[in-house]
Amino acid sequence: MKKPTANIADQTEAQLQALIAECQEMIHTLVVPAVAAAGSDAWRVQYLRSAMEIVQTGAKVGDSIARLRSGGTVEHRQRITVERVNTASGRQGEGDAQK
Repeated sequence: MKKPTANIADQTEAQLQALIAECQEMIHTLVVPAVAAAGSDAWRVQYLRSAMEIVQTGAKVGDSIARLRSGGTVEHRQRITVERVNTASGRQGEGDAQK
């Protein structure tokens, strides 16, 4: 019997492989014929850009999964403090006048 985490990893791997296969199939069955049949260069470029966006999105998903699996995710934090001080010219602050 496998550990539940190994089963989830196997399922994730299978889903990722299916996503890659589906992306390849979509490129071959939709994009390549559409580019070949396009009447203008502008449409060809648009089809190719759309295909590139699909592939890049798939690559980003794969990269995210690989980072999560390695356990090497690092959280970066940055804190910025902004302070605004208003003073009236020629007057003391209210705290100073009451002393």
